[in-house]
Order: sequence, then structure tokens, then C-alpha cells
Amino acid sequence: MFSLSLSGQIVNVESLRMADDTSRWRFQNNFDLSLYKNTTSVLELENDMAIRYLSGKSTYIFLSSLHFNSSAEENFAQSGFFHLRRVRRFNEWFWTEGFVQFQTDRPLKIEARQLQGFGPRFRLGKTDKFSLYTGHLFMYEYDREQSTEIEHYDWRLSSYLSLDWDIGTSVSLTSVVYYQPRFEKFEDFRFNWNSQLAVKFNEHWAFTFESKVSYDTNPVIDPSIPNFTYKITNGIQVKF
Repeated sequence: MFSLSLSGQIVNVESLRMADDTSRWRFQNNFDLSLYKNTTSVLELENDMAIRYLSGKSTYIFLSSLHFNSSAEENFAQSGFFHLRRVRRFNEWFWTEGFVQFQTDRPLKIEARQLQGFGPRFRLGKTDKFSLYTGHLFMYEYDREQSTEIEHYDWRLSSYLSLDWDIGTSVSLTSVVYYQPRFEKFEDFRFNWNSQLAVKFNEHWAFTFESKVSYDTNPVIDPSIPNFTYKITNGIQVKF
């Protein structure tokens, strides 16, 4: 089941914008339950949901993701977020976006992260099978670390480049790259690359394969938390 880039604390909204159609309501949900054992037994439960509503020239997107993990070493670990975004269309190539978001990630020692952002979105190219977009948002970020309780208040640029490609009648690819530097210190940045391949069974069901890479130059102050993370997942997707 595809995840939402929680390892890098960057939400891949692009994979959840869903089809660019005229349906007023769209719903998408992904559920994953896994049990595996290497050095210990691990049980994971993950649920990702997206709701889109069209009203005139505005689009409202609500996203949520909850991830629970239980093992012999740690009885309960959780990460997740809630994200609300409004997109307003002005013409065929220009939009504005505004969003608010709350996140937590106990495995990465992030107790709370609150974000607010606003900025433009541009269409760089579009055909019947291919579309390319970019966005550049001003973002305010509040962080509270879990172990140290250190708090951060930062302004960041959140830029992305998004590709959506219908490879065939039943295969589609969504890929997006995010770059989020601090305005007063550009060497402090986050980078995230996320790509999802979907093979459709029919109009509502699809098999998904997703890979993502995240890099944070300054994660929380804890030697156990790496700068570089990656994840490869697959599963079943349903939407209507």
C-alpha cells in the first residue's frame, strides 16, 4: 500500500489529487496490514485517505494518514498527519494553493509539526496522456522534538515539480520532487522524491507500486535518526 512520505515528513499531495475530472466529490482510500519477522516480529497497520470536493473554481482536498507499528522492542509507535488544502483556478495554467497541516512521527522523534503555506501553482505542459506542474509555496513551520522538547519556528520555501503520465490504458505513473529550504539558511533543506506506478484492474481498483527517497540535512537532535531514508511499498488502491 503506498505511503505518504512520512519518513521525510513531506506529504505527497500530488499522488492524491486524483483524476482531473468534473466529479464534485471524489474519494480514495488505501489500507495495508502487514506482519513480518527479521530480528523480531513486527505488526504494521496503515490507512491513507483522500477526499476531494469541487466548488466553482475552487478545489478542497482533505488528506489523512495513520500508521501504527507494534514490535517486541516497542509496544506501540505511531505516525500520521491531517492535511487540508484549497486550490483556486484562475485559468488553464495558473492556480493558487493554501494549506494547513498537523503531523506527528514518534519513530523519527517528532512530537508535533504544524505547517501553514500559500503560493502559486503552474502548469508547464499537458496532453491527453501527460501533464507537468510546478508549485512554489511560502511555508511557516512549527516543530517540537519528542525527546528534547526543543521547539523550532521557521519559514521555508516549498517547491515541487510534478509529473502525471498515462503510459497505457491501464498503467499510470505519478512522480513528484519536493525541495524545502529555510529562507534564512538555504543549506538547511529537505528533499523528497516520490514515484507511484498504478496498474488498474478496472475503474475503481488498482495495484500500486511506490518508491520514495527522503533527505533532511537537519533532522531532530538524536544520533539514531538518519539524514537519508527510503521506502518501497506496494498494495491495493480503491477510489470512487
